[in-house]
Amino acid sequence: MGWTSTTKTHFREVSDMAKQTGIVDSGKLYAYRLPGEKKFFDFALKVDPDYHGFKGICFVSPPRHPHMIKGKLGKKTATGFTFIADKDAYAPGEWEFVELTYENFRDEFCKICMDGGESVLAEVSNTEELIEFYRNLE
Repeated sequence: MGWTSTTKTHFREVSDMAKQTGIVDSGKLYAYRLPGEKKFFDFALKVDPDYHGFKGICFVSPPRHPHMIKGKLGKKTATGFTFIADKDAYAPGEWEFVELTYENFRDEFCKICMDGGESVLAEVSNTEELIEFYRNLE
């Protein structure tokens, strides 16, 4: 996927501004689950549902894996939001994004990490530090 320096700069700017859409807050860290899966798949930073008019969602999976998925925002949920990927997009259907906090990372989502999150938990003690930890991997 040809990511230009302009694209990378945009993701940095969005994160710095913590642009909010009412459903998505690009300053947050999310875990996401692909359609039909029981387990959460990965983390998402700098989530942007309106990247230069792109009809879909853009985000970065730490440390440096940008994604552009065609589709549309679904609904706001108690813990995050949903996204509906187009039928011709990667993993079509409803994706679930859950906002990560230190507490839910420690209790549940750290299992996504290769070492069970032990290295992350050794470095952070609150939600802000958790977000900053993953931003600094870029």
